[in-house]
Amino acid sequence: LALAVAGMAGHGVSPLEAWLAMVQHSWLQVLVLVNKDTRSSSSSVAASEAVSFLQLLTVPIAVALELARRFPGASVQSTLPELLFGLSVVNPDSVKQVFGETVFLVLFAVALLSVTSFVVMAVVVAVTVASKAAKHSPYLLRTLRATAKLSSTSLFLPWTSMLLQALGCDQGVWWGGAGVECYGPLHISIAVVVLLLLPFFVGASLSVASVYIDRVPTSSQLDARTHGRADVLLLVIKMALTATLTYGTSTAPEWVLVGVLVVSGGLWLVLFLTMVPFAHLVMNAAHVGMASSFLWASLCAAIVWASEGSQDVGLLVLLGTPVAGLLGFASAYMHFYRTLAIRDPYTISSMWMVVLWTRERLRAARAAKRRRESAGSSGEVRAEAPPSAQAGKWGIKPSSEGETWFSVLEASAVSGIEALEDLFASVGIAHSIASTFYKSTVQLSHYKERQALTTARTLSRAFDIDFFFFQGLEDMQSGADSVKGDPSKRSMSVVDRVLFDQHKVTALEAQADCYAVHVMLMKHVSGRTMDVGFLHAELGAKLDDAMRRAAKAFDAMLRISPESPEALAYAADFQLQLAGNTTAAADLLQRAQRVEENNRRIKERRIATLAFNARADDDLSPSDDQNAAFIISTDRASLGEITSVNTAAVRIFGSSNMVGSNINVIIPRPVSDIHDSLLATFSQTGTSKFLDSTRVLVAQHSAGYLFPARFRILETPPSADDMRPRLTGLIAPLIADESFLIVGDESFDFSILSVCLKTAATLQRPVDALSDQGVPAAMVFPELFGSAGQGGVVDGAFPVPGAGQGNLVHGRSMRRAESNASSAFGGPEGVARRRQGHSVRPGSARSAAGTVLPGAQGDDTATVSGEGRSSHPHSGLPLF
Repeated sequence: LALAVAGMAGHGVSPLEAWLAMVQHSWLQVLVLVNKDTRSSSSSVAASEAVSFLQLLTVPIAVALELARRFPGASVQSTLPELLFGLSVVNPDSVKQVFGETVFLVLFAVALLSVTSFVVMAVVVAVTVASKAAKHSPYLLRTLRATAKLSSTSLFLPWTSMLLQALGCDQGVWWGGAGVECYGPLHISIAVVVLLLLPFFVGASLSVASVYIDRVPTSSQLDARTHGRADVLLLVIKMALTATLTYGTSTAPEWVLVGVLVVSGGLWLVLFLTMVPFAHLVMNAAHVGMASSFLWASLCAAIVWASEGSQDVGLLVLLGTPVAGLLGFASAYMHFYRTLAIRDPYTISSMWMVVLWTRERLRAARAAKRRRESAGSSGEVRAEAPPSAQAGKWGIKPSSEGETWFSVLEASAVSGIEALEDLFASVGIAHSIASTFYKSTVQLSHYKERQALTTARTLSRAFDIDFFFFQGLEDMQSGADSVKGDPSKRSMSVVDRVLFDQHKVTALEAQADCYAVHVMLMKHVSGRTMDVGFLHAELGAKLDDAMRRAAKAFDAMLRISPESPEALAYAADFQLQLAGNTTAAADLLQRAQRVEENNRRIKERRIATLAFNARADDDLSPSDDQNAAFIISTDRASLGEITSVNTAAVRIFGSSNMVGSNINVIIPRPVSDIHDSLLATFSQTGTSKFLDSTRVLVAQHSAGYLFPARFRILETPPSADDMRPRLTGLIAPLIADESFLIVGDESFDFSILSVCLKTAATLQRPVDALSDQGVPAAMVFPELFGSAGQGGVVDGAFPVPGAGQGNLVHGRSMRRAESNASSAFGGPEGVARRRQGHSVRPGSARSAAGTVLPGAQGDDTATVSGEGRSSHPHSGLPLF
């Protein structure tokens, strides 16, 4: 922590800001660990909500009794003392009056120990997280998780009340008992402990309430929530009521007491009526009902104040509270029901109502899917019914034979998500909630989820938004084991690449520490005096720690990428130079040499027949610095823009000015049209069937000529500030026997668009004289393209002008702007689908990719062929 703070301070950040940032980061990680399991039974949720409601209900009853006592000659308040006695079990604010100071002291000791334990557990886990070395105790995490859940719900008010009462005095004698001086040594000692614990406990409880929730909108758990902001405000209300009951009942004016009660009840009601945080409508309506009951009891206390104690409100509280609760519940439910019946979400003015509208459709879609799956498994064939009576009244239903209730409901929910982001584009929490909704849909993907989270964090740095963004990054890393796929594959996933680089830095730093200890050892040995204790206690411990860290990091690198030459070489050097294990070093070096030799053979292997868009035999590795690498933007405003390249890209494409240009500068037409379509699809859905697969395609050098290459597109790891996926393009040139050119369709007037060096040399024309210069293909191949422009169909083999007899032409079609690139380059199997003399028809939006090769009858003959094997006559040219 100290090193990290010092490092941040060195980058223009003050030590205090750096320390606060590290504390926040550690606490966010603690909350991520706590939030791993948000499961809870319906009975425990119902019990917790009931206890919290009864705790709050004691406040207006206690205030009503206090107001009645203040007025001389006031009427006796019937039933209220009995109610307060019964409710004192759940609210210790009244325990002292009911059970005496002894019981209260016992409860205070329990509360102080519980809060102290909660604080200590949280600090221990945070320190463990910050150290990144020690392992988390599962028992400690379970205890912390349970304590955190209770501290933000049913135990918040009792514990806060106990701690607050430790700070006050009553008539010069502390409540702790006779003989204890108010603000004396004992009282001051306890008060200092409470002052240290209370802020952390309240802050921790608020942060837990804001994020420790099941955010899945289709969850079956009773306490699933879309957000935790209403719960945070409810805890603030509890805090205000507790402070009022602790310090205000004996000193505050009557109008203050009544005002706090009425405002708190009204705010509680408005929060859950408008913000509707719960995924289940019944829970939101239940909270509105509980708030109505509290507000009714508060109004009864106001009646006591207004009548100066002459009115007995006991029966009003006893009979009216449940009635008010039921009326509030029914009214809220009807209000929610009317909102759900709205057809167009863009007509809803409240953000929270749009959230409600969308969430209920997602829940209905999930119910329809489960019902359909259940009917399918049982073998029943019957007309599909609406998933609920409410859904049947929303004005949406399957309109065609292929539609289902699930599809139409989810489509309606997607329109709600879009409305949420469009109508409230400047509200961070709207995008944060939208990211959760995206995660629950089938039609949309993780791309939209991450984009919404990034937008939310850009708009707002609220704690809950920061947490959900941080949790998204943590989930990506923790999901490394689940996305690794086939362990025999040599490629690394997005998460694996991040972890590989992190372990590499750790390993090299630890290795440097080992060498530093060796230098210290040599200096100490060369001195006149030798301290054996210093050698064992200081240098030995440092060396042992550095060796263990390095070995662990190298092992982690090899687990992620067991055939990485880089990892093998680093690990071999460590074993040889530091560990002294020559056998292990030799084995690692042999493995590295075998991998490098295999990679060299793959790169130098000649491709006899080019099958464009066919899958390559081997995947390109992101860790191989010999492959050209391009980072591609997927933002709508800069879709396809190259944001960074490596040195291999500069060398292979012959240009250092590619950053800021579109990726199409290295992709020839009309292939670039297909690429634009694929990028647009990915930016909308975040998916592509070409993602993370290595294919044989064609690239364009900065000098204008074509060359065959292996292409691989994969996701780029997100940064700490931007979770939106970017793309990394990996390219490695191929050595091919065939040569080729691209001829446009009728929209290009059947002109030559681009050629490779072999083709240009075979036709004895410069590359720049052929590529994209409007040269008609009929000038080179009159028999093939001469009549195509007039609607003729060419099908067969034709001689090239000036070539020897028997030279053949083979054309392959490329459909532009198609999502299925199997048609784009003659099919994924290439040769299997290639036809001799492929037809060229006007209006088909195709371009022909022909292969050209020197003939076998001399250097002056040329063949346009898909089957040639002879070498190029101009061997001095740099050929591909």
